[in-house]
Amino acid sequence: VSTKESGRFQCVLVLALIGVVAAYAAVGVPRVEGARYLPFVPWGWQSVFAVAGMVFVSYGGLTKVVAVSEEVHNPKRNLPLGMFLAYGVVSVLYMLVVFATVGLVDGEILSGSLTPLSLGAEKSMGHVGAIVIGIGAFMAFATTANSGIMAASRAPLAMSRDGLLPE
Repeated sequence: VSTKESGRFQCVLVLALIGVVAAYAAVGVPRVEGARYLPFVPWGWQSVFAVAGMVFVSYGGLTKVVAVSEEVHNPKRNLPLGMFLAYGVVSVLYMLVVFATVGLVDGEILSGSLTPLSLGAEKSMGHVGAIVIGIGAFMAFATTANSGIMAASRAPLAMSRDGLLPE
C-alpha cells in the first residue's frame, strides 16, 4: 500500500494506543496507594537516572519521522511541531502510567513481573483491564513495525540519490 495509506493506518493505531494508555492512567491514578512510594528513592538518584537512560531508547521512534519527512506536507513547520508534540504527549503518558503502576502494584510483585501494566490494569480495572492493556501492547508492536517498514525504504532511496547505492 502507499505511504499515505500506511500513514493513515499509523494514525488510527497511535490514537487507539493513546486512548488505551490514557484510560489506564485515568482509572489507575485515582486508585494509587501513596504508601507504596515510601521510601521514595531507596537506592539513590543514580538508579533513577540509570532507568531513565533505558527508557530513553523508546524515544528512538522520533528518528523515523525524519526518515519519512519527504512525505510530509509543509515539513519545515509540521516536523518540529509533530516531534515536540509527540515528545510531550509520550512524556506525560509515561509519567502517569509509571506513577499509576507503581502506586497500584506491590513492589515485590512488580520487580519480578514482565507485564507490569497488565498487573496494574488488573488491579484497577479487573480482568477486562488486563485484556485491554494486552490489546494496547499489540497495537504498540504494530505501530513500531508499521513505522519501521515505512522508514526502511527511505534510507536506501536517499543513498541511491547520493550515489552511494545503484539507482
